[in-house]
Amino acid sequence: MTGSKEFFQRTLDHLSEAMKNVLHPSFYEYTLRGIGVRLGREVVSHVRPSDATTRPFRQEDYIRCLEWANLHWGWDHKADVATKGRIEISIPQCPFGKLAEENSHLCQIEAGMLGGIAGDHLNYAKVEICRGSGTPPKNCFMTVHLERTPQTIILEGPSFPLEPTKTKQAHRASPEEKVIAQLSPREQQIVRLIGEGLSDKEIAHALGLSVRTVEGHVARIRDKTGLGARGALIRLALRSNT
Repeated sequence: MTGSKEFFQRTLDHLSEAMKNVLHPSFYEYTLRGIGVRLGREVVSHVRPSDATTRPFRQEDYIRCLEWANLHWGWDHKADVATKGRIEISIPQCPFGKLAEENSHLCQIEAGMLGGIAGDHLNYAKVEICRGSGTPPKNCFMTVHLERTPQTIILEGPSFPLEPTKTKQAHRASPEEKVIAQLSPREQQIVRLIGEGLSDKEIAHALGLSVRTVEGHVARIRDKTGLGARGALIRLALRSNT
């Protein structure tokens, strides 16, 4: 049995490495998140009875999904409903073991599962990933945000339901990406929030800035890009995948 487990581990290791070498990093992570989403749907099918579709999916159902994974997959994840809009999940031991030592992208599978369940059934999720120390990593942490707010939009991490991603050319930037490259990191962040449909006041609140400061950034963005209308800035953000 030990030999079979080692063979299984080595096979997964080589498969993961092959995928990472062939796929663009953004598409590789997107693929891993998609695997996680499918795993999450399998878990939900085991946890919820067939007549459960007559009532809405609740946070208690979400916790039961994690308990099922702990029982049947040997996980040791612990969930805490911090607030109505946030679930905090501690991960004492990485379920991928040695496979995660050199491949931090594998966290996207768990993010896909945990965020995918919430996104599918609670309509929205944004997952923050905090990778622990050690090899393999220990005491990792994920926060699943269930409300789409200006504050969650600016957080690093995948959003769910999972939307299609596009791969970027390794040596050929699109016209929109060339325009974005002219902007400072703060200006790029503001363009992304404009693309999300936020007003200057909402952006200021999310970033902890004054409205006048944000208006100044937007004015410089318009000067650098030559785009005067806000709708044009929104299209720039969407086309550049900022």
